[in-house]
Amino acid sequence: MNKILVMMGLMIALVACTPNPEAAAEGRANLIAKIFPDPADRQGLYLVFPLESGGLYDTLLITHFQDEVGQAEVVRRVANYCAGLGSSRLTGQASVVKQMETSTRPRPDGTTGTTLAARYDCVAA
Repeated sequence: MNKILVMMGLMIALVACTPNPEAAAEGRANLIAKIFPDPADRQGLYLVFPLESGGLYDTLLITHFQDEVGQAEVVRRVANYCAGLGSSRLTGQASVVKQMETSTRPRPDGTTGTTLAARYDCVAA
């Protein structure tokens, strides 16, 4: 598990340093796929960034396209992620801790869309 998380951190660093937009998009997609393996759960997500606390990656910073997926659906997806962590310290539920910003971001098809960035936490038991 730690190796996967280290790899995700390295991928994020590479994405941040990559001037090539296609490579950056591929890096974001790979990171999202590691957190949400089901392709249906990736729909509408622009960026997912896990944060570690006490040995668990129980906080996710997520940016999603508002016209493709609603915030309630993102919370459901994060709750499934939280439940999959299998920690007795967590309830398997998720909550929106803070909405951060809206922005215009490029989509994979070349168009742009309005995104919402927010912090989601797994709920402690």
